[in-house]
Amino acid sequence: KALSLANEVFCLIASAYEVLIDDRRRMEYEEQLKRGSVDGDATSVSRILLAEMEFKKGQNLLRFGNFNGAAACFQKAVDMNSDEAEFYAYLGWAIYNRPGESKEEMAKAKEYVKKAISINPRMPMVYYFLGFMQRTEGDIEAAVKEFNNALRYKPDLPEALREIRLINTRKERSEEKKGGIFGFLRKNENG
Repeated sequence: KALSLANEVFCLIASAYEVLIDDRRRMEYEEQLKRGSVDGDATSVSRILLAEMEFKKGQNLLRFGNFNGAAACFQKAVDMNSDEAEFYAYLGWAIYNRPGESKEEMAKAKEYVKKAISINPRMPMVYYFLGFMQRTEGDIEAAVKEFNNALRYKPDLPEALREIRLINTRKERSEEKKGGIFGFLRKNENG
C-alpha cells in the first residue's frame, strides 16, 4: 500500500515537472490557475512546485538587493501555496527592506513575518527578521528577545549573534558616555 502511494506521488511529481519545464505548458497552466479552472491532485503538486520555483527566484533576487522583484516572487509563492510559513516570512522581509515604504506597508511586512511564526514557530531566520525590524524601530528589548528566540532554534545563527553583539557594544558605549571620564576610569579599573 505504501509503495502504491509512493508510485502515485512520483507520477504526480513527474507530471508536474513535465508542465514546469515546458515554458508554453507552464504559461498555460499559470493562466488556468488565474482563472481558477484547474483542479485535482496533479494540480496541487504542480501548484506547490510552481510556488517553490517562485520562492527560489525571490531568494535569488533578494541576494542581489532587488527587494521589489523579490517581493513580487514571494507574493506569487504565497498566492500559490498559502500554507508555507517561509513564503510569508520572506515576503515580509522583502517588503520591509524596500526603500521608501510607508508605515502601513512596514506594518504589513511585520504582520507577514508574525504570520510565518504562527504557522511554524521553529524557524530561526523568521525571529531574526522580526528582531531586526524591532531594532530598526527602536524597540531594543523586543529585538533582543527575538534574536534570542532565533538562537534557541539555531545557536550559531551568525545574523542573530552579530545583532546581539552590536546591541551590547552600543549599550556599553552609551554607559561609558553617561559616566564621562569617571565611568571610563571605573571600567578600566574593573576590567
